[in-house]
Amino acid sequence: MSNSKKNKKGGMSPNAKANIRLGAQSLINNAACVELGRHKPWYGAVISAVLAVLLAITPIMVNNFKVKGGDNFFGAYTFGYEEGLVHFQDAIEAKGVSIKVDTEAKELKVDGWDNFKQTGEPYDITWYRHVNTSTDPANPYIDFEAYYINGDDDYFKTAVDNILSCKTPTGIQRYAEYTKPTEYGSMMHSEKREVSETSEAPSSTEESVASSESSTAPVTPTYKTNVLILGNTKFTAYKFSTSSTQGTGGYVYLYDRGESFTFNEKFKKDSTMTQSAYVEHVENCWRTFMNDAYETNKNNAAWINIGIMSGVFTIFIVLMGLLVFLMTRGKSNPFRIYTFWECQKIAYWASFTPGVLALALGFIPLFSTYTMFLFIFLFGMRLMWLSMKTLRPDATPSK
Repeated sequence: MSNSKKNKKGGMSPNAKANIRLGAQSLINNAACVELGRHKPWYGAVISAVLAVLLAITPIMVNNFKVKGGDNFFGAYTFGYEEGLVHFQDAIEAKGVSIKVDTEAKELKVDGWDNFKQTGEPYDITWYRHVNTSTDPANPYIDFEAYYINGDDDYFKTAVDNILSCKTPTGIQRYAEYTKPTEYGSMMHSEKREVSETSEAPSSTEESVASSESSTAPVTPTYKTNVLILGNTKFTAYKFSTSSTQGTGGYVYLYDRGESFTFNEKFKKDSTMTQSAYVEHVENCWRTFMNDAYETNKNNAAWINIGIMSGVFTIFIVLMGLLVFLMTRGKSNPFRIYTFWECQKIAYWASFTPGVLALALGFIPLFSTYTMFLFIFLFGMRLMWLSMKTLRPDATPSK
């Protein structure tokens, strides 16, 4: 019986077995990468590079799609945000404000928000704010604010920027408000406080600024109050610790998931609830609501990030192939016989192992923060190893 008949009957040819063996060796053997790159078909190298990119982006993809807008916001430290939501819920019921999330129309419907309005100088208060009088009765301060921005998306973005810059939604500069609260959740008036050059800035958690005629110096207003900003088609939220003016949060949430509901129904206190149970109930409801509301933007951001990182990894592999080509260009370098395309294929074959390692390490908590850089680091290390061992000038080139 001829050898060809034996191969047909037995299945895989000796040449195919040799190629598979060489491919397996390329996982740890740089010489095998060189052999594959120089003498084997181009499509094997391209498939190796594509698989390397897919493996490297898998942990990034999983981490992006695991993000939960509500769970992340109500993380280890809430800085009393859930208490602020409870006060806000009590206030909208007391003031007769109706807020409905319509997920079919993908919009927020608000009625009676003007009930929060307070006339004052130099601007009217058109938002809800809660005054904390329990922590330090002698120095009450605002610890939560809620805004409703009635306008299009551009107006919403501008209003958010203004609020976080210590301005009103319309852009009027706000000043430190030192007041004596006379009723739950409201303030009667505000006044500007003078601060001398040698004095410390006011301790208000909302903002501070100085105004004077002679020996006083301006103090930059700083916004550091927990805040909820509701828009017609989206909302956002920030929480601030008492020791920082850098807020955490900032996700943009949409009203496009889940069932439609009203704040008065969903977050309302049941008559059987204790106060602590009520706070927990409100936090859990908002957590679920924010998880659903962030889903669309999360998916969009995830796919954009995956596309960007796939492009970055692909370009990096091509650049490493160029680097291999440049490293072998010396006049006396025995590897200068390697063509540009052969150097590219060598890099493509060498990229697979870093892709596998990036996949494995990316799911280990210790390395989860560095998933975007693992492949680049590992591939760079392998190319360095290849250049120092297999492609060093005094080595024998592959024939």
